Amino acid sequence: KTHFVHETHKMRHYSIYEIKNILDSANMELMNYGEWLTGLEPSEHTWGVYCVGRKKGSKRRKSASFVMKM
Repeated sequence: KTHFVHETHKMRHYSIYEIKNILDSANMELMNYGEWLTGLEPSEHTWGVYCVGRKKGSKRRKSASFVMKM
């Protein structure tokens, strides 16, 4: 027998400025962001975005301590 599940999820848009403020409040800085899977600049048609941040003052350029997929 097959059971169907219907779910509703609240979603919210975060601007790049909000993301920078969130990282700043955690003593982190934005290293990179882009469209999920393509790496292109996000647009109004983009559904998924990734952000990479690191601890402020970190000398290690290639190590990321925060990755968020939205």
